[in-house]
Order: sequence, then structure tokens, then C-alpha cells
Amino acid sequence: MHYNFLCSKLMACGASRYDDTNPEAEKKEYIDHIEEIVQWMGWKPFKITYTSDYFQELYELAVELIKKGHAYVDHQTPDEIKEHREKKLNSPWRDRPISESLKLFEDMKNGSIEEGKATLRMKQDMQSDNYNMYDLIAYRIKFTPHPHAGDKWCIYPSYDYALLTLVMSKEMKDIYLMRYSYRR
Repeated sequence: MHYNFLCSKLMACGASRYDDTNPEAEKKEYIDHIEEIVQWMGWKPFKITYTSDYFQELYELAVELIKKGHAYVDHQTPDEIKEHREKKLNSPWRDRPISESLKLFEDMKNGSIEEGKATLRMKQDMQSDNYNMYDLIAYRIKFTPHPHAGDKWCIYPSYDYALLTLVMSKEMKDIYLMRYSYRR
């Protein structure tokens, strides 16, 4: 679990955010322990959020990315993805029809596809010299209940997708606005 405690010299407290995108790695006891440590240090966050608070919005954004042709459902194994990345090759599923990716992503969400048999990837630049620009895995299937979101989801956003999209844009805007209001 990634944890961020955002603090400013202008604020007496900070914002806590739990990047809880992997249900297999998240446990309520971890969250409780982090909160105990933060309190022990004498800090009281003004706001506590979880990436899982945004799962529905992240899902809706993923659907929009597919509709615009910016994401696709991929059936490569991790080893095949690694090999394609090393050779700077596109996935054989990258150019599948949008309607097919939409249907398959819905099947992923509904639990109709086995764990490890499909991911949603964002189309980026497989020819870039920066491997961070290669097609990012945005969603994967995990039939594991989530400690904060429960068993509503069997697809989970990757940390990178969640961080690079909705969560940071929403939360950084909130923090910027708060910082601005403290300057007045």
C-alpha cells in the first residue's frame, strides 16, 4: 500500500491518502497502524481519502478511454508483455475494434473472464526511448475482496493509472485551492 501525507508549512495538518489499488496487498490493520503512527507523531489529517473512493469514476474514465480509442483489452501473459516491451512491439490486441474492447472490459468487470487472462491497457508510445511511455496496464482482474471497497469490484485500477488520472487531478486541485486560500 502506498501512503501519502501531504503537508504544507502554511497548514497545521495534512491530507492522508491511501493508494489502495491492490486488494491482495491491502489490509485494514495496515491502515489502522498508519493512522496510529500519524497520531503518535501529533498530526491530525484534515482529510483522509482512499484511491478506492474513486473506483467508480476511474472505471467510467476507462470506458471513455476505450470509446475514444485510447485503451484496449489485452490478452497477453506477463511474459509476452515483457517481451513485446523489450522489442518495442505493439500488442497483437492493440488494434482490436473499440466495440470488442468495450464488451471485453464489461466482461472483466462482471467476472466473466478468469484472473490473469485479460488486462486493460492505455495506448501510449511503444516506440519511445522512455519505457514509462509504453502501453500502461490500467486494469487487471483480481477476485479478491477489497478491505475498503468490499466485494463490489473484481477489476482493479493499477497504481499508475489511478495516480496519473482522476485521483491526482482531483486531490491536487483540492490541495492547491486550500494552499491558495491560506495565502490570502
